[in-house]
Amino acid sequence: MENILTVNNICKSYGKKKVLDDVSIRIPKGSIYGLIGKNGAGKTTLMRIITSLQEPQSGSVELGKARIGALIDSPAFYANLSAKENMTAHFKTLGLTSYDAIDELLKLVKLDDTGSKAAGKFSFGMKQRLGIAIALSGNPDIVLMDEPINGLDPQGIIEIREIILDIYKQKGTTFIISSHLLDELSKIATDYAFIDHGRIIKEISAKELIEGSGKSYSATVSDASKVCKVLDDEGKRYKLISDKKIRIEDEMTLAGMSDIAERCGVELIEFTEHDTSLEGYFINLVEG
Repeated sequence: MENILTVNNICKSYGKKKVLDDVSIRIPKGSIYGLIGKNGAGKTTLMRIITSLQEPQSGSVELGKARIGALIDSPAFYANLSAKENMTAHFKTLGLTSYDAIDELLKLVKLDDTGSKAAGKFSFGMKQRLGIAIALSGNPDIVLMDEPINGLDPQGIIEIREIILDIYKQKGTTFIISSHLLDELSKIATDYAFIDHGRIIKEISAKELIEGSGKSYSATVSDASKVCKVLDDEGKRYKLISDKKIRIEDEMTLAGMSDIAERCGVELIEFTEHDTSLEGYFINLVEG
């Protein structure tokens, strides 16, 4: 798949504190790319470097001709202006001479009925949605959003999620979204990078993430190769870990595993069920 943005070996320090340490990521075109990390992991600094709000000590960002929109830190708007007036002012800042897209954008983020109400009187969720509309001005190819659901109530989180998915489906926009909430981001993301202490510890697709988490079973037997033959015959998904250990990724019970071991003429030494949530997967990944 073609990459729309590539980050190469970015390093950034504040004094003696290294915030980003040799960070490299590849953003596939047309993806919703989740940047996952705890608070202070380096997510915001990386996004600010991608948008040229900060300069790295070393490394580079390859964008080609892609245009960027961004919602980083808190939404920037004029508190005394309405949503439409704010959009018009931003269009002028970008040098856009046609304002025809403003009504469409406000409808997309569900702010088309706010009339002359000043943005400063909006709820927190409405302000976030206005920030998204501003980030979408000029029809950018990539939109960066730094913790867009942080501080929102459950209804606000759902609204932001639905807006992102609508934009993604209608416009094919590539999103880079940072968050420390993997379970929530997993509802929309197609790809991920996990960042911890300024280092990328893993890049992974949504499919690979699902396969790596969830329920699985490990069996330790006296001869794993014999068990594999039976699992193949039964169409079970598994991974051979060693000559005595197998990880089974389909439904399995202790009784079922005992029956397989008996049929193979091998000894079942240990059988363990693993049920790892997505957040648990992230914690295990970070803690090695």
